[in-house]
Amino acid sequence: MRECQQCPLDQRPKIFGMTASPIWNAKDAVNSLAVLEKNLNATVVAVRDYVAELSDHSPRPKEVLLLLVDRFFMLMKRLAQIIKEYSPPPTEYPSYPIPTLWNRCDAIPHSPDITIPWMKIQTRYRVAYESLGPYSAEMFLHAELKQQVRYLLDTAAPNEGLVSELGPHRLSANEGNNESGLVKKLDQILKLLAQYDEHFADGTEKLLDPSWCTPKVTALVSILLANYHENFQSIVFVEQRHVATSLAELINRLPNAAGRLRCAVLLGHGATDNSIASIKGMPTRVQGDVVQMFRKREINVRE
Repeated sequence: MRECQQCPLDQRPKIFGMTASPIWNAKDAVNSLAVLEKNLNATVVAVRDYVAELSDHSPRPKEVLLLLVDRFFMLMKRLAQIIKEYSPPPTEYPSYPIPTLWNRCDAIPHSPDITIPWMKIQTRYRVAYESLGPYSAEMFLHAELKQQVRYLLDTAAPNEGLVSELGPHRLSANEGNNESGLVKKLDQILKLLAQYDEHFADGTEKLLDPSWCTPKVTALVSILLANYHENFQSIVFVEQRHVATSLAELINRLPNAAGRLRCAVLLGHGATDNSIASIKGMPTRVQGDVVQMFRKREINVRE
């Protein structure tokens, strides 16, 4: 549409843009409409005075009740039954190795200059723990802290370079200033995280103990394996992004799923390749890669 703005007015194509909502930024609705009108060279019009009359003349869909005999719907009913039947998640996992990373977070420096959102991390950790189990919760915590530290290192000191566990970062030449003190605290966090790298590092082939999973995960994997065949593919929907990421990695490392279920995670938009955005979403390029792998059957389960 911006390219069409370069054409003379009488040569511009007539474009009708239809969208679920013309507001792409709810926090700045006025400017959202202004940008849309400028790009379309048009005016946004909403019906206000004749809403009742419009509803009288608008066609309504016909509702048709179908008997659920298809195999897919039978599977969904069975899934609903299994969800009701499995037991609630345990409060403890005696077989999981201790000390956990979460229990050692008390050793992490807590100060105003370390702006890590601990309350949000704690909430997400509990969601992962109750939904998937301790391994997934710990894996989320390990990855999230690394991302947070990477962002703080990238923005903390604007002068000279420091090589840390996450690669080259900047450190002030004055060892006594606040930036130097902050980087030392962040490096302390990295050293703690490094002690758990072998458990959560990308590409590790170490299989997991199934007892580290919640009954919900066990039921899900049982359903996927029960329906597995040569051309099997499945999409699993979850409510939160960090749960999707952890679940995909968890299934890939379960002994009974190894060699049959090949999982990858697909998150929503809203990220670029910089550190702080990677905490919030997935780059468009990576999204495309996951979709292509699914189409080519290189993976057969998508979270």
